[in-house]
Amino acid sequence: MGKFDDEVVKLLSTAKEVDKNITEDLMRVVGKYLGPNLYNKDASLVAYSDKDELARIRENFVKKKLGIKDSDEDIDAAIKSVGEKYGMSVRNKKRAVVYACLMNHYGKTSL
Repeated sequence: MGKFDDEVVKLLSTAKEVDKNITEDLMRVVGKYLGPNLYNKDASLVAYSDKDELARIRENFVKKKLGIKDSDEDIDAAIKSVGEKYGMSVRNKKRAVVYACLMNHYGKTSL
């Protein structure tokens, strides 16, 4: 297996702990979307304590990429819900897992 495949397997293992409905195909799609950021230590993680970062996820991923038209408050609640499912005590949340969970939450797994 290559580096990308190895990373997908690791991410899928983590993702299944957060949301059992996440598939390998979905993790591959998210991994390709993230590109090189998948391997960058800082860019591959989501800091739930950083309000600016959560706003970027809302604006750039949920609204632009997924095309969700919900209110900011509803999207923020979905992002928070994913963080809670991941475990707020988990300091280093993988961006790919968070994105996959959001895609699953909004039923956008076919993108």
